[in-house]
Amino acid sequence: VNSYRSPMPIISAIFDGTNNIYVLSYPRMFVFDIDRLRYGSVPEALKTIDFSNVKYMNYLDNNMFVWITVNGHYCYNLTTKTLFTENDAGFPYKIPKNISVSSIYKDNNNNMWFLTDEGHIKYLSFDRVNNPDYVLSEYLEDRDFQSSATDGRYVWIVTDRNMLTTYDMVTKEIRVVEISTLINRTLGKNKSISVYYAKDGRLMLNSDNNVYEFSVDDG
Repeated sequence: VNSYRSPMPIISAIFDGTNNIYVLSYPRMFVFDIDRLRYGSVPEALKTIDFSNVKYMNYLDNNMFVWITVNGHYCYNLTTKTLFTENDAGFPYKIPKNISVSSIYKDNNNNMWFLTDEGHIKYLSFDRVNNPDYVLSEYLEDRDFQSSATDGRYVWIVTDRNMLTTYDMVTKEIRVVEISTLINRTLGKNKSISVYYAKDGRLMLNSDNNVYEFSVDDG
């Protein structure tokens, strides 16, 4: 096993799909070339950016990655090597107002999902991001969020009181079931539960040391 030491402790890293890994290492970012097996500097557009306050970094799609800091949202286009701040005309999404976002996710239908620092999902749709009547946003308004997963059509969300919400992004239908009913086992109040989707059609829940498996086709 070969190892290649980063110039600074690694906080987060993402692969650009070609031959570069963008390595976040407070207060800077480095690029690791997997062909040359060495670290180098970031593209010109990123050289003056202070990465010391980044709280989230991930891909938005195959062409862009985003990061969130205490000062706002930033996006870097890997193809054009262009940096956008949240106030620029080319920034790819609208940011919900009056909330602090901890992470974001763009699904296969171009819906944007925003998780707040308080653990709530407030605004969900890319096109209707500021519409408080949006059905799922309204439903989840005062519920504590634990985890989520999606297969591109359905979104599964674990909320407080050990409830699993299934949202159909095509029909806009919401179904809710108590997780204890699914697994035929009583869970402690507000147990920490994570949900995952496997690409072979399995939905998996885990709590404590137990993993529970379901077929998505079973509803």
